Amino acid sequence: MGGAGRPAEPAAPAEPAAPAAGSAEMPAGSAEAPADAQPHFVAPDLRCHASWLEALREAHAEGRHDRLDEMRLQDSAEFGRFVAALRADVSRPGAVAGYLAALSGTPVETWPDGYVPQTWLWWVAGDRFLGRLSIRHRLTPHLLVEGGNIGYARRRAPARRRAGHRIRASRQRRG
Repeated sequence: MGGAGRPAEPAAPAEPAAPAAGSAEMPAGSAEAPADAQPHFVAPDLRCHASWLEALREAHAEGRHDRLDEMRLQDSAEFGRFVAALRADVSRPGAVAGYLAALSGTPVETWPDGYVPQTWLWWVAGDRFLGRLSIRHRLTPHLLVEGGNIGYARRRAPARRRAGHRIRASRQRRG
């Protein structure tokens, strides 16, 4: 789930940007989106906690994103710190890497040419996490060869496949 030169985690978030209305708390009840919820991009949002954890379990089952500790991220406060790191990555490049290092108790990973400012967006329908987009605001010599400006990932669970989310996300990103 991600471009080279950057640890790619299912969308992940120090100091959050102003949260979207209603995103300060996870709503009670089901994580299912209303049938008429249109997929769209949002800043990483606490409302997607339950479905983001589902996506993480799917990734773990495929052997991906093992640096993200599902048990710890089940805690709402910990998930809030993760979301805050994602939101801070544009003003503090490497915020996500720092968060992951602190979470796992390991040194911060370094990348050729360092980190660049990056905006993380989640592709959601209601409070259902469907995927993520990361936009790197500048490129290093390394990212010119491996990685590029845009990284994206969508959930790979069979129930989410062939639903047209990649095409709709691509169209919204251009438009």
